[in-house]
Amino acid sequence: ADDHEALGGKLAGFVTARGWEPKLEDFVSLRAYTRRVREVERSDGDFALEYFREGLGRFAPSVVVDASSSPSDGGGEWGITFLPSLFRVYGHPLVQEILREKAEGGGEAPPSLVVLGSALGNCAVWPALAFGFRATGFDILESCVRKTNDDIIASLKGNGAARLRDLVKFEVANVLSDADRVEPEMKAASVVWSNDHEWGEAAQRKVEEMAYANMSEGSCLVLYRPPLTLQDLRWKAGVKIPNIATSWNPRLTMYLLKK
Repeated sequence: ADDHEALGGKLAGFVTARGWEPKLEDFVSLRAYTRRVREVERSDGDFALEYFREGLGRFAPSVVVDASSSPSDGGGEWGITFLPSLFRVYGHPLVQEILREKAEGGGEAPPSLVVLGSALGNCAVWPALAFGFRATGFDILESCVRKTNDDIIASLKGNGAARLRDLVKFEVANVLSDADRVEPEMKAASVVWSNDHEWGEAAQRKVEEMAYANMSEGSCLVLYRPPLTLQDLRWKAGVKIPNIATSWNPRLTMYLLKK
């Protein structure tokens, strides 16, 4: 209980959904979810084998570089964004300002998030449990979405888990070729989180253009690499967040684009 209260204390002052009161059971579920994800990453051999088999089929090297076709998306490498790192991004003043405007702007709907390349779901689950935000995750790999829905989230117990299931959903989709499913979620999102650290440059550019065309004014795009459209499109602001710890770079610079 002390650990959960300490976590709650660290997040005090963050913008939450209107009427959301974080409870001990939410932080219990957050910890349980995170532990289960780490167990899967470290020791679930069946998932690892399924993931790599599917990834080889999707991301096998191709002579033709076409970002809309799965063999050349430039994905498939596993990377971890740690819990404190995600909260550093959400705690940035620009992101907090955007979320505050949404949370206080009238209406009962909480701020909405979209995660592109959701893997096992942490970039969606953590802010949902901590702040009461709705979140949708898309991943091209069915193995990741199935593991997230049918194992990790299904294994959680208690009221916190029930609240989580009301807030998050994960779907199999190629962000670019399934734009008819992704774009409506982008239109409603306050934050679009793009796990682009292993995507090809052409895919990254298309995603930035897609996000700009569909996100509402005042919303935010989160990137793991320098933006490619900052000069081409009329983003209102571009911000760097240095020294973000990830599994592949302990001092990564992440980027925010405000529309």
